Amino acid sequence: MSALDARAIFCDLSTPLTGGGWLRALMPVLVWAMLVWLIGGMDEVPGDENLTKNFDEVAHMAMYGLLGFLGGRAWRLLGSSVSLGIVLVVFALGMGAADEWRQLGMSGRTGSVTDWVADAVGVLGGFFVAVAYGRQRQRT
Repeated sequence: MSALDARAIFCDLSTPLTGGGWLRALMPVLVWAMLVWLIGGMDEVPGDENLTKNFDEVAHMAMYGLLGFLGGRAWRLLGSSVSLGIVLVVFALGMGAADEWRQLGMSGRTGSVTDWVADAVGVLGGFFVAVAYGRQRQRT
C-alpha cells in the first residue's frame, strides 16, 4: 500500500456525510470488532503456547489498538463530537471487558484484569493516534 493509498482511506474530512457516509465511517469498526469478538471466543488460541503466553498482553494491545484507531478514524469522519468519541471509546472498552468476562468461563482461556488493561491501553492509544494523525493531516 502506497502513501497515497493510505491517505485515500482517510478521505476528505470537510464534506458532510450522508447515510452511506455513516456506514463508510463505522463499518471498519464493526467488522474489526466482530473479528476480535470471534477470536476472543475461541477455546484455544492457535500457535506456540509459550509465544502466546509471553506475548498475550502485546496481542491484546495490538488487536484493541486497531479497534481504537478505527474508532478514532470514524470519530473524525463523523464530525468529532465529544459525545460520539465517548460512545466509541466506551463501546471498545466495554467490548474488552465483556470478552474478558466471557473468557472466565471458557476452558483453555483465562480472563484477567491485566488483559483488560492491555485492551484499554490499546483502545486509548489507537484512538489518540488516529486523532493526532487527522490533526496533522489537516495542518498540511
